[in-house]
Amino acid sequence: EATTSVHLTDWPEVQEDRRDPELDAAMADVQRVVRAGRAARNAANVKLRQPLRTAVVVAPEARTRIAVDAHIDHVLEELNVKAIEWADSPDFVSYEVRPDFRILGPRLGRQVKAVAEALGRMSSAAIVQQLEAQESVKVQIDGDVIALEAADLDIRTIAQEGYGVGEHDGVIAAVTTEIDDELRTEALAREVIHAVQNRRRDAGLDVADRIHLWLDGDDQVGTVIASHGDEVAREVLATELTLGSSPHGGETVMQLNGVGVIISLAKVDG
Repeated sequence: EATTSVHLTDWPEVQEDRRDPELDAAMADVQRVVRAGRAARNAANVKLRQPLRTAVVVAPEARTRIAVDAHIDHVLEELNVKAIEWADSPDFVSYEVRPDFRILGPRLGRQVKAVAEALGRMSSAAIVQQLEAQESVKVQIDGDVIALEAADLDIRTIAQEGYGVGEHDGVIAAVTTEIDDELRTEALAREVIHAVQNRRRDAGLDVADRIHLWLDGDDQVGTVIASHGDEVAREVLATELTLGSSPHGGETVMQLNGVGVIISLAKVDG
């Protein structure tokens, strides 16, 4: 009674009694943290296959931490970090606050320059904190009190050295950007896996085909095999992983993360 294709099958009727509102809410919080962390990696210009040590997270609601702690393995994998740390305030950032001249220029005219000077004398962190409390920021110009809302200001977040910072829906995340030799080797292993998978596809191998894999190249290739050889073999379905050149030829020479890598593979029969 199986249908020809799942794509030709109607959607099943929703079973409302099987909904789990608490799980829905928890996963929404997890997604907020993941998106903030991804934004932090993008800000630091670190690609996702490069593991990082830590993501530091500031979340306004306690429930977010509970949700992330309950699904921590998922979050660590999504952000490719070794640990999540929690902070009460974003001490890893500073702020630069300026008037949004496109908005305030037409409204204030020549006073906008004085507003910029007044904001420059104030604590940017205090301004941001006041706005987050949904309070307007007031400056006095020529005897006039001018109230400024968040929409009136150009607020720029500046990460401290060694961090990339991102924000999503009220959650602020920072990733540490220092990359040591261990993280660099792990990243190279992931790049090797990705390259071998592409090589399998180009060779027309079936998704379940087993291979013999040869890796050669710069000294770091041997380090990858020594520390991550089992993972590489498992991911690419290699029954054998050999450091050196293939006797069958068919080598592919590539640069992966600045490292010269030579890849050869052969299908294992049977």
